[in-house]
This record gives sequence, C-alpha cells and structure tokens, in this order.
Amino acid sequence: MQELDSECRTVLSGRIRRFSFLSDDVEVYLLSTSQLSIEDFERLLPEAMLVDARERYKSETRRFEFLATRLLLRVVLGSGVEIAYHPTGRPYLRGNVCLNISVSHTDGYVAIALSVQRVGLDIEPVSSRQLRLRERFMAPTEWEQATQFASPEVVASIGWSAKEALYKLIDVPGTDLLDGLVCEWCSAQVLRDVQRGNEVLIRMCGDLVVAVAYEKWDSSSRG
Repeated sequence: MQELDSECRTVLSGRIRRFSFLSDDVEVYLLSTSQLSIEDFERLLPEAMLVDARERYKSETRRFEFLATRLLLRVVLGSGVEIAYHPTGRPYLRGNVCLNISVSHTDGYVAIALSVQRVGLDIEPVSSRQLRLRERFMAPTEWEQATQFASPEVVASIGWSAKEALYKLIDVPGTDLLDGLVCEWCSAQVLRDVQRGNEVLIRMCGDLVVAVAYEKWDSSSRG
C-alpha cells in the first residue's frame, strides 16, 4: 500500500498546487487533471473505488472527477482515509475525525479543502456564463457594490463561486443563492454572508477563482 501511495505522488508530481488560508488553518489542494487518464486510476486506485464510481455515475466526466478527487486525497493524506457523505450530500472523511473536507471540480481541475473547522470550497473559471446569469444569484445592491473591485466578468465569477462555497458551508439544501445568501463585498478577496456572518476568502489562480467559505467566530486575521 505504501508503494502505491508513493507511485500516486510520483504520477501527480508537479500537478498539485497548495493554497493556505487563515494562517494555515485551511489548506486547499488543486490538481490539474488534463494529463490524467482512466488507466492511471485503474493502476493506482482500489478496484472497489472504480466499481463505486461506475455504480454512482453514468457520466464519464463525473466518474473521472470522482476518481481524480480520491487520487488527490490519497496523495495528501494517504490510503487510510476515504471520502464518505452525510445524507445531505456533504462530504466527510472516514478514517480521520480531526479534519473536515470540502470538494470542488471544474473543467481540468479538482480540488479539496481540509481544515479542523467546517469549510466550503468552490473553484470556477472566469467566464462570460456567470455574467449572463448574474441576475439569478446577485442582487442589484450586491452587483453595484462588487463592480468597484473588478471587471464585470470577474465579479460575476467570484460572486457565483463565493455563494457556491457558502452553500456548501451552511449545508441547507434548497437555500436560494439570490435571496438566501446575500454577500457584502469587503474587497475582491473577502466577502461576508450578511445573514449569518460567515466569510468567503478568494484567491485567483490565473483565470481560476478559488473560494473558501468558513464560519466567522471572531475577528481573527484573514489569510
């Protein structure tokens, strides 16, 4: 098993980026999947995990994301930890009760966030799609406040990703992104959930938005 974990690290060498938030209280690992193949998963992951992916998803894309996320976790935490799910769909770590996990994926990337506190993670490329749809998830007051910090396309992409991260954090199915998650834009890097006081921290990785939402308990410094 240790040899397999070592091979996983070799295969993914140079493809993983690490981001720290809140003075290392939250760690995000971002994996570029562009050069991974199904053959890599078949060689490096247990057969039971491959079967699980096939039974869960008909879509090849979803199966690929599922397996790539587990390969990334294996590199970061080893083979003794697995992703399981609460009834709401929120992931947790079976085999490590000390850490919380959040998962996200988009074209060409998968990512995990790990922390002792509960977090929500979303990654999203900057694109015109969010700009076209922004009235569905950003109120006019949010839009007016946000556009002082960045271009409309970037603002819409950050706004979408921030609310997706907050949605994962609060874990209340059916919460409306427009009315149920209203954000105050402190800057292009820090947004606040007006109703609950939670915060979202934003990092840009090229044209990729990395959003981490966390429960704001005090006035600790932002990372």
